[in-house]
Amino acid sequence: MNRTVVVDENLRELRAHGTASFPFEVNHDEPMRFQERYIRCHWHDELELSLLLEGRAVYQVNGVSYENEAGQGMVVNTDIPHMLVPAGTVSPKLLTIIVHPSILYGTLGTAVDLNVIRPYLRSRLLAGIRLDPSVSWQKEVLGSMRRIDELYTAQSFAFELKIKSLLCDIFYGIILNLREQVKPEGGYSAEELQRLKRLLDYLHANYTRPLSLSELASCIHVTRESCCRFFRKMTGKTVSQYLEDYRVAQSIRLLRTENLPIAQIADMAGFSNASRFAAAFRARMGCAPAVYRRAAVYDCMAPDPFPYPDPPFRSEP
Repeated sequence: MNRTVVVDENLRELRAHGTASFPFEVNHDEPMRFQERYIRCHWHDELELSLLLEGRAVYQVNGVSYENEAGQGMVVNTDIPHMLVPAGTVSPKLLTIIVHPSILYGTLGTAVDLNVIRPYLRSRLLAGIRLDPSVSWQKEVLGSMRRIDELYTAQSFAFELKIKSLLCDIFYGIILNLREQVKPEGGYSAEELQRLKRLLDYLHANYTRPLSLSELASCIHVTRESCCRFFRKMTGKTVSQYLEDYRVAQSIRLLRTENLPIAQIADMAGFSNASRFAAAFRARMGCAPAVYRRAAVYDCMAPDPFPYPDPPFRSEP
């Protein structure tokens, strides 16, 4: 069965991670096995550590895109919107570790909480951290993540204590090496996350027709200029870039499943004409729509290489 990330109206993930007594879990994920063929935008109260075991993927964290290859990793701070989209032809495989920061600080108000962990959690500069094995301390973090995975799988006596020890080592290394960036700046508000969801809902439900910036701005009751700045801040893309990406993604499904003229598919995907569709498609996929369709005929079981959610974008019940 395909998985999905279930979120509420503010894009907060609804699934609990771990247990109340040990709020920690390890997952082995393949984004292309998710319902939308990618890991949709969401956030949660926990810290997330991700190691790309195979393939390539683009992480988007706090509006910044990171293209990672196998062996590289990411650390995502608490309450930070993030998503992951596969890149390339190999289906990515991920090791994902999700941990509530209480495992690190123990009790609220302690010196570890107030002086170390809380400043880190509040630093927007550390919303997302790419981990690369070419950097010695980051290589150590990635190695500790693999060791945690082994311990969690085996679950031998006192494995929780050793996992906690390794997690403390990981975040000690991160905070020590990035201590100049530990500043109490806070994350996104619930209002900002809700406004983002309203915009995404509207774009995904109406992408097949022309959309004006004024129309989108009215969805969140701001000016056109404020809408542009807000969307770029939250997603890392302009409205036009995101919309064109989304339309190309929907055209791929049509090319793979419908025997329709290219011009008709361009229209169904929201492009004003076939020429603009072909240019946008080639820029993202490296070939013309007709060439992609012919290749898909010979590889009909291959995963969608440019996944986005099917319209409209809604929270799961």
